[in-house]
Amino acid sequence: MIIVMVFQSWRLCGVTATIVVYIGGVLFLTMNNVPGSHPKRVRFEHFAEFSNYRSQRVSGLNRQMTIRWCKELKYMQSELPVDTTTSEYNTPYQVEPRIQMGLTALASFPGSGNTWLRYLLQQSTGILTGSIYKDYGLLKTGFPAENVCNNSVLLVKTHEWGPKAWALFSKALLLVRDPEKAILAEFNRQSGGHVGFASPDRVLPKHESWRKEWKRFQHSLR
Repeated sequence: MIIVMVFQSWRLCGVTATIVVYIGGVLFLTMNNVPGSHPKRVRFEHFAEFSNYRSQRVSGLNRQMTIRWCKELKYMQSELPVDTTTSEYNTPYQVEPRIQMGLTALASFPGSGNTWLRYLLQQSTGILTGSIYKDYGLLKTGFPAENVCNNSVLLVKTHEWGPKAWALFSKALLLVRDPEKAILAEFNRQSGGHVGFASPDRVLPKHESWRKEWKRFQHSLR
């Protein structure tokens, strides 16, 4: 009987001690998480410009951002009429006058950096670049000659290929990028948006179709 009572008392003491330790630990953690209870840690930014870019991008998601140009953009020949077209396949304009004007194409496979090169050219020359497409996103953010397809612009962006598409131009600047990187870049743009990335499991089903597109583009260059 005495042994049983001693055992029960030790078990009670053990339970009590466990409860006390648990409560003490909770109080200790709570006191250390109270604001002002410990000195503020200094955060060092090895690449501060990256954090600034991220904060600007996040804060600017809900407002339209416009590119800042080094010099005022202008057309090459202001006396030329600025005609526009979304595609050479649905335009009534004649091909021959455009060839005589010496229209220059900036040709590339999608995802090769066509828009980035246009940005660099406009920054360095101050002359507007055009496009056979009408991308409203580019139109509002710093490419006012988007959809302009005549000799008033430095050159004209196009991703089309084949004799009919290239009949509009008398010369071309061909931009070529590693096809794997170009395909992934364009797939991300189409599937993940301009500031996101596509899910990897969505790439494989379209891999074969993109590969065929690249081969057709490559064949058209011969």
